[in-house]
Amino acid sequence: MACGNRLPALGPEGQVLASFLEHWKALDAVVVALDIKDDVELRMTLLARPGDLPPAAKAWFTRRGQVSELWQRFPANAVFTLAGRTDFKALADGLLEVAPAPIRKILESEFRKNVGAAVGLDPFQDLLPNLGPDWGVCVLPASAGKQFPQAIAALAVKPGEKDVAVDQSIFKALQFFASLALFEYNRTHTDAIRLRTVQQGNVEVKYLAQDRLFPAGFQPACALKGGYLLLATSPAAIELFQRPTSVPAATEELPLFRLSPTELAQLLRLHRERVLEQLMQKSAPSRAIANDNLDGLLAMLDLCRQVTLSQRGGEGQIAWSLRVQMAGAKTP
Repeated sequence: MACGNRLPALGPEGQVLASFLEHWKALDAVVVALDIKDDVELRMTLLARPGDLPPAAKAWFTRRGQVSELWQRFPANAVFTLAGRTDFKALADGLLEVAPAPIRKILESEFRKNVGAAVGLDPFQDLLPNLGPDWGVCVLPASAGKQFPQAIAALAVKPGEKDVAVDQSIFKALQFFASLALFEYNRTHTDAIRLRTVQQGNVEVKYLAQDRLFPAGFQPACALKGGYLLLATSPAAIELFQRPTSVPAATEELPLFRLSPTELAQLLRLHRERVLEQLMQKSAPSRAIANDNLDGLLAMLDLCRQVTLSQRGGEGQIAWSLRVQMAGAKTP
């Protein structure tokens, strides 16, 4: 009780520190281990007493996770994939829980006012409960030609209850703000950027087009597809967003991040001239040095088949494992 009576007198910074200490005191150990065999694995584990943790943090140490279905929707041979699952309402509640009471009220008020003006929804009642839990970004494999590298960002969005239409409200808000930005740009430039629409089956894709201004293959696009709000570098990238082949199951180890160095090397080779130009501008005084630097980087990338980051939780612990699979190692 004495601690509770002191907290209001600590000030905002002191209350944040007190909240951090509440989390820190519940930790028993931080373990770091390195394992080198065919692969290289660096593992960090946090051991905690779940009963002493605040509710928002307790779930991390007690609940088994579920693999994001985006690992099936994004191409398996992507250059880079980052995907996970987040309860955005619980995350917001946890962040507000850490904030001092006066600041918490200001944050809630400003968030409601700004989001309400932008999307026309109450962020805590309508928006956050219908966002996620799946989210992710992906850089697609290198394709033929010299087109701009393709990428997709995805966020699961539910329609909401009754007549709320959360997904459509967000999609329309994006189009509205894009139109405002285009109006201001086109008003002062001769090479106008156009907002266009293409139909992919029953999916409406909105994208920006300006062949003289944008690199080849770059047409910023957005769409609602398969329960996701997608932002991509082109309508063609959105078309590659796949349907899942099975229902993700609860598992002990969750993939979070995957990098394919061999695919990255292929992408760099495909855009070698552009990469050399960037190297010469930033660090290499001559083309010969830029060539040597790039060749050295490509040789290093060719040594690794895959780099992954995964998370394991439950039973009072949470662990992150970074694995580097070498090109000569056997595929598990």
